[in-house]
Amino acid sequence: MKENFQTMTHKVRACSVTFHALFYIVLWIGDPVNGNHGAIAAGPHLENPSEANIGRNQSLPGLRASVSHIYHKDSPLRTVTCDDECIHELRINSTLRHMDLSTRSVKLPGWRGVVNSGYYVRSMAAEWYTTFIVGIARPDTRPQVVELALDTGSPFTWFQCQNCPTCFPQRIKLFSPRKSSTYRALNRNDQYCANVQRLRNIGTGATPNACWYRIAYADITSSAGMVAEEWFELQSANTDDDGQVLALGPMGFGCGFENEASVKSGAGGIMGLSNSRTGLSFPEQLEGTFGSMFGYCLTALNEPENSGYVFFGKASTPTGSYAWTPLLYPDTMYYYVDVVDMSVNDRLLSVPAGTFDRYSNGEGGVVVDSGSPYSYIPSAGYILLVAALRLVFDQLGSPYYPSPTSGVGPCWGSKSFDKDNFPFPRVAWHFRNGQTLALSIAGTYVLYRKRSKLVYVCVPFVEATDGPPTLSVIGGHSQINTYMFFDQPNQRLAWIYNSC
Repeated sequence: MKENFQTMTHKVRACSVTFHALFYIVLWIGDPVNGNHGAIAAGPHLENPSEANIGRNQSLPGLRASVSHIYHKDSPLRTVTCDDECIHELRINSTLRHMDLSTRSVKLPGWRGVVNSGYYVRSMAAEWYTTFIVGIARPDTRPQVVELALDTGSPFTWFQCQNCPTCFPQRIKLFSPRKSSTYRALNRNDQYCANVQRLRNIGTGATPNACWYRIAYADITSSAGMVAEEWFELQSANTDDDGQVLALGPMGFGCGFENEASVKSGAGGIMGLSNSRTGLSFPEQLEGTFGSMFGYCLTALNEPENSGYVFFGKASTPTGSYAWTPLLYPDTMYYYVDVVDMSVNDRLLSVPAGTFDRYSNGEGGVVVDSGSPYSYIPSAGYILLVAALRLVFDQLGSPYYPSPTSGVGPCWGSKSFDKDNFPFPRVAWHFRNGQTLALSIAGTYVLYRKRSKLVYVCVPFVEATDGPPTLSVIGGHSQINTYMFFDQPNQRLAWIYNSC
């Protein structure tokens, strides 16, 4: 598909494009007219497509979209009315349900294994979504929107489509292929279909008329349907072009007709950001024009809505001073990093050697995963982390409490916490190349209030007990307020603090 990838741009009418951002992605979708690659149908939201051609060899900085938290008070996906502290209890309960379902699923080496696909991905439990405008509509129809969870642990983008016999609830209308002038179902003669079928845990067969997929996750989330292609509209990352939008395509995705989700987040699917090695993921499909690098900044619940963002292409490259560590095992789909220890208030925990190592059989290791809200740490490291935090909180006069909701914690309680002035202990991950990923305070703690009016400060870490060895995860919450840059061509993970 790379040789056929094209772009076009247009100025957006004031009312035509809105980037919500939930840490969900909204895409407008459309595809080559009559199946001819390189053609594009001008929907009513295009002002003058004849003036908007951009060849794939033209230098473009990349793409951007807004990102927000699903539970933000202004988020359209937030379905409850309680305050932010109450929301944390719902988040914990949702995560625990996800964990419980995972442990009842088929176990694969190294983690709570993923049914069929071999991925540990936590799928619809993801809390960060981005809203892309996706597509080119037929005349007299509205452009269609899909809201997708950002997932660096999944290689395949899919979302629900209309007329599905089995679908889970989502906030907006299901995508209708019939309303798109550019949607095209792929078949076994198409390269993207062949790429899907190469992954035997996703591809389920192809004929001269259709290409099929099925992807399933450890928590019973699953999607099955047709592999198709469409045109996707995203904003340019050029800050000087004042609202320019790029129509990109054709790009492959999964049009889901049989779908199930364990966590009803309101989103309609998943944007796959991992390295599939076969050209499936969203960044990989952009490689020919923008480069396969990407970056994002996830913000906390109390930050302004839409203040997070995701960048694709060269524009995602950080500038100024930044830290980095190598990405390991490029032959795998996941973003492994080489962690050797953790610290609390700059004091190393001295986690036993080998705790975070990946073994030759593929078990263990540490991955960076935006699709997992919380971080998972093997028992050998988790016990030391809790002990170090407890020591500091004891010195601060804050009593220790078991997790108010069993399984996530630990917590410390008080009738009041001064969020701005309390000297919260600082937690960091340490890498073999000498670099340190220091978590922001917002990325280290969550606050929520029980009916007793006691305010709990809890850490979003979960003890991973299915080992050793076991897979460790640096989850989305631990990445809050830190710009994370995934440089696939150079196999590096870089980060900049306080850049959201």
